[in-house]
Amino acid sequence: MTSYALFALLVLAGGTGAFVGSVLGNAFGRTGLFAGALIGGTMGSAAAAFLGAAFKWLNPAERLPTAIGAAAGFLVAATIAVNTLSSPIGPVTSALLIGVGGLLGRRWARRRRGEPVRHVAAEGRRERASGDAAGAKLPD
Repeated sequence: MTSYALFALLVLAGGTGAFVGSVLGNAFGRTGLFAGALIGGTMGSAAAAFLGAAFKWLNPAERLPTAIGAAAGFLVAATIAVNTLSSPIGPVTSALLIGVGGLLGRRWARRRRGEPVRHVAAEGRRERASGDAAGAKLPD
């Protein structure tokens, strides 16, 4: 479950950072709008990784690789979004690359430490086997 939550946090923080940055940058014209969005989104994506570690969704050793992956994902997403502004589908779906980049950064950190990589599907099965968040057993 934490992978889903981390993914959502990375995507939402990157999008929010880009929005806030573009609003603030708009005071400096069109170039400021785009520069503000890039700076705000990159900072928001990276900050989300550190927030995820504060929530204990990440091991402290995974913070920096996750932040770098999320920031790289944001930059790729921004490139796609700028080139597909005529359609809402490109900018919206490209935002998912922020979360993908962050999760790939976390995966790289785990492999580097020699830790076995847990898959999201296995994580969900493990949670269903142990019960839901309230501690109650789920029906078979």
